Amino acid sequence: MTSEQHKIKYHCAIISKVESPLFLSLFISSNTFIFAISTQQFNQIIELGHIEIENSRSTSSISNHYLYLIESYLLNQKKFEKVNIAILNSDFTIVPESFSSNSELKLLLNFTNGTSQNIQTFIHQFADFKFYFTANIDLVGLLEKTFPNASIRHSGAVLINLMFGQHSLIGSDLFLNILDGFIEIGIKEKNKFLFYNVFNFDSDEDILYYLLFTMEQFNLNPLLVKLIVASQLSVTDELKNNIKKYIKHLNFCIADKDIQLKEDISKLPQHYYFTVLNQHLCEL
Repeated sequence: MTSEQHKIKYHCAIISKVESPLFLSLFISSNTFIFAISTQQFNQIIELGHIEIENSRSTSSISNHYLYLIESYLLNQKKFEKVNIAILNSDFTIVPESFSSNSELKLLLNFTNGTSQNIQTFIHQFADFKFYFTANIDLVGLLEKTFPNASIRHSGAVLINLMFGQHSLIGSDLFLNILDGFIEIGIKEKNKFLFYNVFNFDSDEDILYYLLFTMEQFNLNPLLVKLIVASQLSVTDELKNNIKKYIKHLNFCIADKDIQLKEDISKLPQHYYFTVLNQHLCEL
């Protein structure tokens, strides 16, 4: 593993030594590693890092990529009182509670994710449905060994929960989260969850296509639907203007008022790093 395989997109350390208990929030995907170290129960961010994993399809295992990054940023040398980890992948299935028996679960996961034995299955329970996802067993083993007190969840389950609890998302119908090479789209209707999915994208045109296609499938009225946007990337004026051609009500999410971003971190747009900064609010 070499540093050339990793591109630092953003990194800012504010406080080198603190006496308060430390808390860690991680967001990881096949090509992204984002961490936030905080005090005051995740509310005061003292270090934030965003690293893009290049050549993620190389022969090196995905767990080796993360081991290198964990060690490089000394995360394995710090004592964290609590750790929240959100994993983003497309290996998930959402099913109604009535169709979620163990035998049906096995068939569903085999159908959607294949029959690989090198995976570990997780279940997130919601009111009337369950969110199942699988993750690489070596990666899970690394995370559990390094952070034995970690809560490991799928980014989608975190997003669904926050859609009904995070203050800037409560009044929305449609949520778009723009990540490194991926977007997440979620839809709800009042207190009812309707849809969540992950899409790969290469351009702004792809983002607009998936957004409008999803709206069409659910017959969402572009004049009435309320879209909230978060991102890990700069949202171009061109993309924003193109979205507003089709969707009248577009706003960007706002971080929870209790989250304190100090020094250089406070200069970031408030809709940046939504999952990694807000997942501690998730009740799963």
